Amino acid sequence: MKARIVNGVVAEILVPVANFSIEDCFHPDILAQCVDATEGMKAGDAYTPPVVEEVVEETPPEEPSAPA
Repeated sequence: MKARIVNGVVAEILVPVANFSIEDCFHPDILAQCVDATEGMKAGDAYTPPVVEEVVEETPPEEPSAPA
């Protein structure tokens, strides 16, 4: 299932026809406007995007090079 979001509100839930994938049922341009629908989501619900924590890899400091 996919949900189309407009101005922070779920505008519609897209559900594929039985025995077809969502990609078979909807044009890619429409699917590009959608997010994955969660259990219990319905049209008219407020939508807040999930918070994704950014992983920052720390690089160890460079050791000074030995004098020549």
